[in-house]
Amino acid sequence: MNSAPEEEMVQVPLPEKRFPPGRTLALHPALGLLATLVRGSGESGPRLLGAALLDQDECRVLAALLSVFPKHCPYEVALAFLTYPVVDEQAVTCCRERLQRARQGDYWAAEMARVRAALSSANAKLGCLELKVCAALDTGYVLVQSPAAGKREDPAA
Repeated sequence: MNSAPEEEMVQVPLPEKRFPPGRTLALHPALGLLATLVRGSGESGPRLLGAALLDQDECRVLAALLSVFPKHCPYEVALAFLTYPVVDEQAVTCCRERLQRARQGDYWAAEMARVRAALSSANAKLGCLELKVCAALDTGYVLVQSPAAGKREDPAA
């Protein structure tokens, strides 16, 4: 994993089984920018389909989701990206242990409040990119295509 969430630009191709073909997500944490790019046949370069401006916490949790995409992002990974400037296995292990103590001590909700707040506010901004973050029960979060996305026309068509 070993990632410094605020320094690296992340580009992730979206799987064509779950998203329209040719799409890529690009996250630039230093600028607070998440963009959807598409490369159509016969085009020389990618075209911007949409973009969202994000705050620091939103960028960090989305960086966590993209670090494991298209799989789900475990709670401890999301928390590690919000807690540590550099995320490595030691940071994730520390957060996993922290969340185990929180679950046993019945303060899970308080421990996850910052993650949930960042994901909630990010979700409000992801609609313009035809994306949303869903909870994966008792495991973490996953980035998916929003239900309305299939009903919208692709401006490239």
